[in-house]
Amino acid sequence: MPVVDNVLDTLTTPAAVVAGALLMTSSLPHLDSVLRWGLGIVVGGGTAGLVQGGTALLRAGATASTSGLANPVLATLENVLAVGSTVLAVALPLVAGAGGLALVLFGLG
Repeated sequence: MPVVDNVLDTLTTPAAVVAGALLMTSSLPHLDSVLRWGLGIVVGGGTAGLVQGGTALLRAGATASTSGLANPVLATLENVLAVGSTVLAVALPLVAGAGGLALVLFGLG
């Protein structure tokens, strides 16, 4: 149901901004509280708002241009990209560490 999809996107956009600000703020415990909250709101909230806003606009455009037929495809693509980027975020440091270890163990040249 495209209407429900777009309403949920509208509701989750402010929640994403708040969540992004809180996550960014919590990752900077060593900074002064004014700087920490300022960075959290601007960087964390701003980034989350841009990503979620772009997703909501893309969904709304797909609903308008395809009568909602493309929304399941977009949702699937979003999920695949989210899982794929999570796997890469975990796997790439491990691969780089293994490569570095191989260089040390087997020589640099």
